[in-house]
Amino acid sequence: MEIDFNKMFRIMIFAMRVNRSHPDIARDRKWVLQFICVHGIFFIMFCALVYSIVFYDIKSKDFTQACSNGAICIVFIVVTFKYSVMLYYQNLFKDMIQIMKNDYKLSTELPLEEQQIVLHFALKGKGVLKLWLIVSICTASLFPVKSIVLMIYYKIIGDFKFVLLYDLTYPAGLEEHKNEPGTFAILYIAFLFYDFYSMFMYIAFAPLGPIFMLHVCGQLELVRNRLLMIYPNNSFDNEKVLNNFKDIIVHLQKIYSFVEDLKSSFKLLYEMTLKATILILPITFFLVIQSFKDGEVSLEFITIIIGAITLSGIPCYYSDLLMETGESVRLALYSSKWEIYWDKRVRSILLVALVRTERPVAIRSMFGPLCLVALTDVFHHSYAIFNLMNAAWN
Repeated sequence: MEIDFNKMFRIMIFAMRVNRSHPDIARDRKWVLQFICVHGIFFIMFCALVYSIVFYDIKSKDFTQACSNGAICIVFIVVTFKYSVMLYYQNLFKDMIQIMKNDYKLSTELPLEEQQIVLHFALKGKGVLKLWLIVSICTASLFPVKSIVLMIYYKIIGDFKFVLLYDLTYPAGLEEHKNEPGTFAILYIAFLFYDFYSMFMYIAFAPLGPIFMLHVCGQLELVRNRLLMIYPNNSFDNEKVLNNFKDIIVHLQKIYSFVEDLKSSFKLLYEMTLKATILILPITFFLVIQSFKDGEVSLEFITIIIGAITLSGIPCYYSDLLMETGESVRLALYSSKWEIYWDKRVRSILLVALVRTERPVAIRSMFGPLCLVALTDVFHHSYAIFNLMNAAWN
């Protein structure tokens, strides 16, 4: 049984290559021109959103529209930050992906039971990717689907009019002509690009952290199984057990090194992700409730809510799982029947390993470990902001 990283996660790799963020892509002049063109269009549409908020929505006290535009602006900020992280830690991501590839290749030489462990966690990572694919496509597609359905509806009732992918107030010269066919087509394509560029960026980067975490969980599970089987059938061979312990400690050191790289590359990103979720959840909930009051259903913002919860929830859940798996390794060290046999060398190694594993194996944001407790705090803060917005508006 062979696990191929490129085949297992080909959708994520394809998305990385489409938006030119894959760590194997050379950052040469060709890439710079591509990045300026692609991200430049993205930035122009962001500026249009900010212009509408500052010069029209706030001045006209249209709080609902300001929140709507603000939610789309947060998407730009998060996507841009993700891209920046991928560029800054390009070599680190490249090394971690290569380590995963090597581990998958080495798994073919493992016993069948251990191969199944590696495959189990690889398939879990693939499941995370599929979940993100569904959430991203649903969120991105609802905007064009809604506009197309409305245009068809207006055509059927004999009152056809153009419906922009996402409507906002443009500068005076453009606002007057936005419903003309040529201008409409340009604005529609520009926002369609904004929509699908964001989608590809989320597919490319959002599953990467959880995939790494699950791989670490799989490797820790291998260590745990080996520790529990280190004294098979109560037999004892000093040198064999000592060598087995040494191999396990070396394996653990490689895992902890991988985790440190994971912490370094994702720490700031996950802090920003949690903060962005705190802001975007109350805003989008407020928009959805306001749309219900107006007799409408904002499906596109409902999917944004689901996406925001998924974006914060999945890393927190799997980081929590990582802590549990690390703790299970520590318990396996202590439960490996070392007390039955006397060997000072083995006990010295075991003592060092127990001290090292006392510190939780967890991914951290800037101010604390990423876990379900941190996710609960995010929901508490979001709820507080929502109550404040609701009280201020009413």
